[in-house]
Amino acid sequence: MDDEHFCDYKPSLDQNELNHEVELLIMDMITLDGFNDFIFKRMNEKVDVSALEKEREQLRRQLAQVSGAKTKLNQMRNVCQAFWKS
Repeated sequence: MDDEHFCDYKPSLDQNELNHEVELLIMDMITLDGFNDFIFKRMNEKVDVSALEKEREQLRRQLAQVSGAKTKLNQMRNVCQAFWKS
């Protein structure tokens, strides 16, 4: 390849063809023995969210602290503004 003969071809996927292939893949999966059992088993599994709940509670406490600090700073600012105006 040289500067005179530069190839700028860019392949593109046909979305309809891709969708059709995905549909065929899903249909093949459905016909597999045990696939339905596998899906139902996965759907009935419980997800442990205790770590997420703990993190949410910690974030709520941090938010309360930051909100309190913000309120206190605003009060201090108001006092300072009132002092400088007088």
